[in-house]
Amino acid sequence: MKLRTLWVENGRLAGAIGLEALESKFVPIHHRGDRVPAVRTRMFGTTEDQQTTIRISMYFGDDSASDVSDCVKMAEYRVHDFPACPRGECRIEVYFRVTESEFTLDAIDRGTGLIVPVEEIPANG
Repeated sequence: MKLRTLWVENGRLAGAIGLEALESKFVPIHHRGDRVPAVRTRMFGTTEDQQTTIRISMYFGDDSASDVSDCVKMAEYRVHDFPACPRGECRIEVYFRVTESEFTLDAIDRGTGLIVPVEEIPANG
């Protein structure tokens, strides 16, 4: 997704980019002041048997925000079509990439080593 101009100042993030965790908690992935370009990774697992999709909602806000209601929703991503497996056994590594003008997600199934498709669902659409 294209980043809003306000979100990067002088090659650094003007706020945190993070995801929504359980109970609407904001979990920063990239922090305010991080230089861009930057890449961070997080490992995700499945919460249900035979699950083949993970949804990740991304937000922009302050590092100290505890709830996504205090942040701006950037986009939602659907990581999908990885092989079904029992709950907790799938290990999907997600790469959160940010540049001066763009934010992207990529994913790899660590069980197979294969790239997993990621679909962006814009926040306003």
